[in-house]
Amino acid sequence: MSIWAILLGVSVWRCAGAGSPASIEWNREHSVNTHQLIVWIPDRWIRNQFDQRVSKREKVACEILGTRITGMSQCTAQLVSMVAAGEGHAAVCCQLEGRIESKNSGVNGPAIIESTTSTSFQATRWVRFDGTQFTAGPLDLQVQLSMEITKVDTELRGIKGAIVRRVAASQAEGTREEARAIAEAKTKECLAHMMDQEFDRQITWSNSVVRLFHGLLEQLGDGKIRVVTRPKNEQVEVGLAMCVNRTNGVASAFHPFFHLLSLQAN
Repeated sequence: MSIWAILLGVSVWRCAGAGSPASIEWNREHSVNTHQLIVWIPDRWIRNQFDQRVSKREKVACEILGTRITGMSQCTAQLVSMVAAGEGHAAVCCQLEGRIESKNSGVNGPAIIESTTSTSFQATRWVRFDGTQFTAGPLDLQVQLSMEITKVDTELRGIKGAIVRRVAASQAEGTREEARAIAEAKTKECLAHMMDQEFDRQITWSNSVVRLFHGLLEQLGDGKIRVVTRPKNEQVEVGLAMCVNRTNGVASAFHPFFHLLSLQAN
């Protein structure tokens, strides 16, 4: 029932502390005039594309088993990512944990049914970076929703009111598990949809930066661009490498890219 308090309404493009600037490394290749150029991307830049903290209040409005439900919900969540080395690529493991608490009021005929729901969710998604683009893998999402009926009432008075309360309480209790299962399925579906949208949006933006970088690299050499990785401070640092035949002007050519990555890593 609390599915409209979706976690990823906060922008994933945010800053997450200081990071080191991009850096160039040269290695001698097959001849005196041929070098391997490696541009190491700032440690935090890749992870910052996905890491975020969410705290958001939302209105609840839905219908389950003929009961029109309204209320307010509070969503809190934390998404953290870890960069890992792959075979010819880097992999970013994005792990999300959160909770949605909601107080609801439902109307079914003359009956008013008040309830609370508590939803916990855990999600894992791997994002692959092959040096050319980021690509999101399938989403593994687990959702657990619990529901408690806190009050059954009506605006009717006297004997009619007593009958409505008794019948409504019995029906609400008898269908509680079915309603809980429906609410849980709706929550999972909506969470998955919103997470797909947010990942697609952020990956599109990140890939636009990578394309800019590729444009600079292509001006310096004709070799294939590949991903290289190395451990650094219990993390994995990612670099893009290619063979080039000249070194003059490299620092100035990459200055706009260094500046952009440094801004986003700080």
